[in-house]
Amino acid sequence: MKLVILDALALGEDLDLSLFNDLGELNIYPTSTPEQIIERTVDCDVIITNKARLNKSTLKNAKSLKLICVTAT
Repeated sequence: MKLVILDALALGEDLDLSLFNDLGELNIYPTSTPEQIIERTVDCDVIITNKARLNKSTLKNAKSLKLICVTAT
């Protein structure tokens, strides 16, 4: 399973994200522009995000996407 964290800086710099490594292949990005979201989610199964704006245009190529996890409250 491929996971991507699109905006790790929004979660805080002291957060240990290593637990996600047990779930599959993990790519962590500090921030993501809309153009980068399109590129970074092409073959991912799970998106983990806090403030990255996800919409029809940024997710249009995310054909394998199964889950979006929003870390905000």
